Amino acid sequence: MDSLTAARKRYSFARVCVEVDATDSLPDSVPVVIDGNKKVNVAAEYSWKPPRCSSCAVFGHTNEKCPNQKTSKSIQKWVPK
Repeated sequence: MDSLTAARKRYSFARVCVEVDATDSLPDSVPVVIDGNKKVNVAAEYSWKPPRCSSCAVFGHTNEKCPNQKTSKSIQKWVPK
C-alpha cells in the first residue's frame, strides 16, 4: 500500500500493489478484509496493464514478439521459366 492508504488518511481510493502470476488474468475485483472481520470485494482499476505473453508466461512482451517463439521461414524454390 502507499503511505496514505496504509495510514487510512485517504478514503476516496486506495493504491495497492498486487502480485499476479503471468499465467493468470488480472482480477476485476480484490477481496479485502476490513478491521479483521468484514470481507468486501473492491473493484480493481488499472492505469496501465503490461504486455503479457501467454506462450512463455512472462510479462514484458506479447505472443507476437516472443523471443522464444519459432518462426516458420518459407523456403522458396527457384523454378526456371
